[in-house]
Amino acid sequence: MTAPAPSTDAREIRCPRCGYDQRGVLSTWTESCPLEGVCTECGLGFAWCEILRPEKFEPRWCIEFEPQRRRLPRAAVRTWFRSFVPWLFWSRLKMSDRIRWPRLLAYILLLLVPFLLTYVLVQGGLAAYARTSVQRQLAQMARTRPAAITNLQSLLQQLSAMPPTGDPWQDNQIKAQITGLKAEIARQQAAGAAPDTIDSSWLYTLWEALARPWAGRSRASIVSPSGTLTYPYVAPRELSLLLAQSSGMPAMGVSLEGLVLPLAWLCWGVAMTLLLPLSFVLLPLSMRKAKVRWSHVIRVTIYSLFIPLLMVWLSIVVIVLAVFVQSEGALEMYRSAVRIVPWLALALWWHAATSRYLKIPHAWLTIGMLTLLCLLGLLGVTAAISQQLAWEMLDLFDLLIR
Repeated sequence: MTAPAPSTDAREIRCPRCGYDQRGVLSTWTESCPLEGVCTECGLGFAWCEILRPEKFEPRWCIEFEPQRRRLPRAAVRTWFRSFVPWLFWSRLKMSDRIRWPRLLAYILLLLVPFLLTYVLVQGGLAAYARTSVQRQLAQMARTRPAAITNLQSLLQQLSAMPPTGDPWQDNQIKAQITGLKAEIARQQAAGAAPDTIDSSWLYTLWEALARPWAGRSRASIVSPSGTLTYPYVAPRELSLLLAQSSGMPAMGVSLEGLVLPLAWLCWGVAMTLLLPLSFVLLPLSMRKAKVRWSHVIRVTIYSLFIPLLMVWLSIVVIVLAVFVQSEGALEMYRSAVRIVPWLALALWWHAATSRYLKIPHAWLTIGMLTLLCLLGLLGVTAAISQQLAWEMLDLFDLLIR
């Protein structure tokens, strides 16, 4: 294989790990070129064909190297499935493959699509359920209004027939009650058989639940037929509580307090997605010796986002199904899995990337120590927020010791 003349090939030919320019080595080739080389800056061994013609070895299943944009969703699915075997994933995707940031951004957005669809279905379903329940209750109140008017009139007669007590304060209280009862009877009689109505459309209440799920007060109101009285509508933040109460969640031994610990474990797993790559700062000697560019670390981090997003998506699905089906066993399995799976999956992912892709030596020891440091850091943050929750989270470390 004849080497190209340096004057006819002005491309930057750099080490895939540290970025050191290799054109000086190419200038020493006079008659032939070797098949493999070693970077004189970081010591990385590589095949010259992957450096000189990287486009020939790009993994076409990866979303970064899909030639047609219209096939990006299919490429994202292929990339996602291959991510479940991280050692094969990072053996095929190499540092010599050019990083394409727009495609990585597209991958993040496509990963969010199932999560967003699930959120729309769940939150929109809760909003529709709440709207239907409120309308059903208002119709039931309208049907029972004659009986309610009769009861109010009977109570009014009793209060009106009471003789004065001689106590001015108590007599004034009775008069106030009589006045209030007369006003309520008049309102009920004016309403007749017409039920109270919600002053906002179905579309608005659905949009409010999706756009403002944290809101503690709804902008919609329940208005009486006469328009003289208004009541607050179900707040978006109370939709999940409404579902839990109507589905008998406390009766099956499940409470919101019982979900705090699994949600805390899930937050630990999500936080590990950013803490693990940031913890590489604690390895100045290894990073300086390997001279790994941070762009490669960011690439590994972006591809690891499928783990927390998948766990969050599965958590939503499992909790909703458990509430609807009222399966305590499903929630127990969820509690057991969410305690270990997120951070353990991230640790295995980063071990594969560290050993196969970044080619940093002692990958098991490196990732093991960084994972333990991240877990201890998260435990400290949890203790600062709630010491009781931190003590309960120590069960995880007891499991690791065993």
